[in-house]
Amino acid sequence: MLKKDLKVLIKKSWLIIKERRKVNFLLTLFFFIFSGISELIFLSILTPFIANIINNQSFWDIENIRIRLELLGIKNQNELSLLLFLFLIGSIGLNLFFKLISLRLSLEFSKKLGNDLSSEIYYKSLKQPYEKQIKRNSSDLISGILAKVNTYMSSINLFFLMIRSISLTFIVVSPLIFYNSKIILILLVSSSILYGAFITKYKRKLKINSFEISKNINLQIKVLQEGFGSIRDIIIDSNQLIYSKIFKKTNYKLRTLNASNEFISETPKIYIEGLIFTFIAAFVYGITRFKELDISDLTKFIGIILLIQRILLPCFQQIFISWSRIKGEIDSIFDIFELIDQKIGHEFDLSKIPKLDFKKEIRFKDLSFKYNSKTKNYILKNINFKILPGQRIGIIGETGAGKSTLIDLILGLLTPNEGEILIDGKNIHLEYLNNVPYLNVWRKAISHVPQSIFLSDDTIENNIKFSPDNQSINKKRLVEVAKQSQLFTFIKSLPNGFNTIVGERGINLSGGQRQRIGIARALYKGSKIIIFDEATNALDTYTEEALLESIKNLSSDITIIFVTHRLASLSFCDRIFKIKNGNLEFLL
Repeated sequence: MLKKDLKVLIKKSWLIIKERRKVNFLLTLFFFIFSGISELIFLSILTPFIANIINNQSFWDIENIRIRLELLGIKNQNELSLLLFLFLIGSIGLNLFFKLISLRLSLEFSKKLGNDLSSEIYYKSLKQPYEKQIKRNSSDLISGILAKVNTYMSSINLFFLMIRSISLTFIVVSPLIFYNSKIILILLVSSSILYGAFITKYKRKLKINSFEISKNINLQIKVLQEGFGSIRDIIIDSNQLIYSKIFKKTNYKLRTLNASNEFISETPKIYIEGLIFTFIAAFVYGITRFKELDISDLTKFIGIILLIQRILLPCFQQIFISWSRIKGEIDSIFDIFELIDQKIGHEFDLSKIPKLDFKKEIRFKDLSFKYNSKTKNYILKNINFKILPGQRIGIIGETGAGKSTLIDLILGLLTPNEGEILIDGKNIHLEYLNNVPYLNVWRKAISHVPQSIFLSDDTIENNIKFSPDNQSINKKRLVEVAKQSQLFTFIKSLPNGFNTIVGERGINLSGGQRQRIGIARALYKGSKIIIFDEATNALDTYTEEALLESIKNLSSDITIIFVTHRLASLSFCDRIFKIKNGNLEFLL
């Protein structure tokens, strides 16, 4: 596990940033530093400009300055005032230019890097094995892809500001130490002691807050998912208030933690301002009490006040704010690193997956499976059977017997602990075909129609096609599969036909209609093997009979595996197996 500190964070961040983004990062950093330098140039010109206005002849009366100005072609005080004014306007323009460019670059970098990270995490998360998917909570992934990536991007911007402030502090302080070392050293030592004390005091608190913030972001999204995901039951049971209270508690906790971090980051500024104004008061008192206030002292004093108030104090405060906020969110950032580091399997071009030519048999040889490799309890034990092309295979069993586990093994979602699944003699987990894993070739050839069909809030047409790519739909094929699944008459009766919106999760359709869309989807895919996983269990008798009729009428060259807990539903099957106590028994 990575050590969670700023040094590791910076090193890891540099590693995960793509090469083309590193150029953007360095360019943005360059402009942030120079925006600080341009502000220093502005203040350096503002000081003599103000002093010149206060005492109109001040600089011109100083012989050394006058001689140098005359060499530059400046003949009188009015020309000097004009020159200072023009330099001041120029420095303002330069400052605005660097600030606008640095802002634009930082936002552009954040946009692109944030999109890179969110997209990569989403892709890698989708590519994780099914065994891993069922063991983790989707709210952790959603919070990582959305909330925590945004947190990380905010930390990147804070890092830019921290580097800008550190650079500016060194640029300002270095020459001033030689100019008036006592004043600057007093200021630096006092500020360093105060900020050091705050860092020591709040370091542990920020670490605890960081862990709690990461945890509560996940909880917040989990509560939202569960609430909206079970809205039907919540309305029926009138549990709106209960869920609202759970969300309110989690949300309040998260906002309290963020407020705590905000308080910690802003607190030193109040103390430092008190210190600086005390220092200024002492400086003024010393000058007015022990010596006359001439123009030279006035200029120095104005310069010191401006440097302290406009440059050094904001720099010190920005460094501390950046450190404290990054430290307070470091657990969320390292969650991002873990998601980015997810390993994915063999990559290949999806368009080059060859078509499976299933000719002989699907054989399950000595197949055994258990979810926990450490236990001795197998869900399935020594399963042996075969399926021939075009056969109708029925599988029954009581709830919890292992039917769904067997289907997941057939689909290649789970890997057997023992035994093998062979397609025409090829092991789906070990073989390759044209440099493509045979498992992916197998998955392309099969379709799965579960009890609960997933439908997106889109048209019937797009739900049958069910592909996120922009390939045009084959209208002829669409009508053909709609007729085969006995869906066409219903669709033609709708005002918008195939362009009818089904609603979220198909809420505008009946259970039977949703299942028929599932069948149509499988047929449109061109699958020669269709697995019905308790697809009719939630339907009434009439709807189930109509759907079974649709399945019976499917082409004879399509292999069907039909899983149910009702034996009567398997009357159309050529062979029927029963799963009992982890074993497979042949019934017909």
